[in-house]
Amino acid sequence: MYGPWIAQTAFDDIDKTLATIDKSLVERLPYSVKVTSGDETLWTKYHTAEQRSNQRVGVMHVDGNSQYRVSLNSY
Repeated sequence: MYGPWIAQTAFDDIDKTLATIDKSLVERLPYSVKVTSGDETLWTKYHTAEQRSNQRVGVMHVDGNSQYRVSLNSY
């Protein structure tokens, strides 16, 4: 039987995994994680980098309105 407790357990596991990311990466890299169903947001996590690069334009705090530059490299 599935229920809300399974979803919360999964989200707790994601949170624990994110906490294990190398500290040097966490200091430099912002991230956003959003899990949705067909009609609602089930869980979100936002992280603002501790060290920001003055060469990159962006907000000072990561939240649900943050935008990321995505680039694709072909090899």
